[in-house]
Amino acid sequence: MIKTYKYRLYPNYKQRLVMQKTLDICRELFNLCLEQRKMQHIHEFEQSRQLTQLKKIFPEYTQVCDGVLRVVLSQLEHAFQSFFRRVKRGQKSGYPRFKSENRFSSFCFPTHLDKGGSFRLSGEYLQLTKIGNVKVRLHRKIPNDARFICCTVLKKNGNWYACFDIECATTTYLKSDLQVGIDVGIINFITFSDRSISIPNPRFYENSQKQRAKLQRKVARKVKGSNRRKKAKLFVSKFEEHIANKRRDFLHKLSQTLVNKYGIIVVEDLNVAGMIRSNLAKYISDCSWSSFFGMLDYKAEWAGNRQIQRVPARYTSQKCSECGFISAENRKTQSEFKCLSCEFCCDADLNASKNILSAWIELSSVNVTGSDVCVA
Repeated sequence: MIKTYKYRLYPNYKQRLVMQKTLDICRELFNLCLEQRKMQHIHEFEQSRQLTQLKKIFPEYTQVCDGVLRVVLSQLEHAFQSFFRRVKRGQKSGYPRFKSENRFSSFCFPTHLDKGGSFRLSGEYLQLTKIGNVKVRLHRKIPNDARFICCTVLKKNGNWYACFDIECATTTYLKSDLQVGIDVGIINFITFSDRSISIPNPRFYENSQKQRAKLQRKVARKVKGSNRRKKAKLFVSKFEEHIANKRRDFLHKLSQTLVNKYGIIVVEDLNVAGMIRSNLAKYISDCSWSSFFGMLDYKAEWAGNRQIQRVPARYTSQKCSECGFISAENRKTQSEFKCLSCEFCCDADLNASKNILSAWIELSSVNVTGSDVCVA
């Protein structure tokens, strides 16, 4: 199983200059090779052979690790392969474009130094070829049996990060026979079918709009192209990153809690991309349901004995969980459900979560395999 561990780097002044220089050279190489491919038919391997001659013409390319430069060529090749695949499928093509300074923010070191590579993690320092030993904050431990694949150095909002792609064994959790259906919403982020406590929606974006608007007004007052405007825009970017980090932290902790407790988790197969075209787009995007479902999927796969089941979302909010009567008038308000047939009353989200679980039980009893299943 392949995982990615991301850590914050703390380079000194000279190392920051070298890392920025490496980033600029990789961007220039990407644009140069893209221009060459536009002018003539040439493949990645031929460009890789010409890289030696390029170093003789431009000596500054010798200041960058050879493996890092060859990864740039592989990224360009991958961009073209993706372009041809989209054209073949009749999708929006998206021809590879030249990268500006704002669109190129990382470079990659392939393989570990122990295997003749270009990086090594030792203690609190990360050894990078032709850059030096950079201090790294290891806020969580990498498994002892992990095999390093590559290390990507990322620059974001003035900070540097190291992303390690590793391959490690799957950890099997303790077996759990608990089953739960969950209903996601805007008022309550999650409502459980087992009548446990509902998780309210944190509303990270909505609660930070006043402070965000204040920072954006400061940007609007600055002269375009000035250094003060750049600093003000950086403050806005860091503030938005802080909001995204809080939302991601909430989703990670909640999804991990669910995977630890339940053996089978049933969710709705929602078309989130279509839902955000409505007038509730801002609130749905703030919830990040797609990211949450994705975290449940891969964490269930990591667990080894957990399942994430998806059922159709049709009529889950209109159907009575007691008698099965379906009517749009059953849902009196956004939060109140009252069946017109049996007069059953309960919270609307709780009723929907019960319908989600019962829908999966019904599907599994007749061996229907049409739902999207993630089984580790």
